[in-house]
Amino acid sequence: MANTGSNSVRIVLSNGQQWNKDDLNSIKSIINKCREKKLIAILEVHDATVKYDLESLQKAADY
Repeated sequence: MANTGSNSVRIVLSNGQQWNKDDLNSIKSIINKCREKKLIAILEVHDATVKYDLESLQKAADY
């Protein structure tokens, strides 16, 4: 992404509700790689995408 001139990248994560949970060390590693490339990491918990219930959104926020 950095080579395209972008300044940000969306990182799709899982809190374990629908897919395998991303662990903290992996997330930290991804964020550090983004920093090295001067990219803003936009974290998104994909388990809550297209869900219309407050519980899924709350779990994503808690994660």
